[in-house]
Amino acid sequence: MTEIDIRKDRLATREEPESWGHNADWYSQHMEISRVNIDTTHGSIDVYIDGKPVVPRQKPKPKRYVLPMPGTEYHNAQMRGNAQYYAVKTDTNWRPDAIALGTDDAVEHGYTVTQADIDAAPDWVKVLTPAEVNDDE
Repeated sequence: MTEIDIRKDRLATREEPESWGHNADWYSQHMEISRVNIDTTHGSIDVYIDGKPVVPRQKPKPKRYVLPMPGTEYHNAQMRGNAQYYAVKTDTNWRPDAIALGTDDAVEHGYTVTQADIDAAPDWVKVLTPAEVNDDE
């Protein structure tokens, strides 16, 4: 592990601390920034400031939805269960005829969409009631 001490003994070569937006009292109270540790023992770089890990911000994943078609539930003997049609987005268009044995099955088949997909969809898709799902792709 590599350890680096960063100190603000001299933040700048300027003679007047006020030129940086803070007065001399502020600098005297904040002389030491922190202790920074960079751990590269496992291949990736882990950074700690004052003993606390620095976690990079990750862009949140958009919520995912399935779009069940109302009034399309039926018993499917071949699939051995109660099936329903779902609206799905393909690369080029929307289809109203994807079949799944419930929400979990629809997620497994990749029938999920985002709110942005729904917003850009044809009107017949926008009137459907989306069901939010946990899609851990």
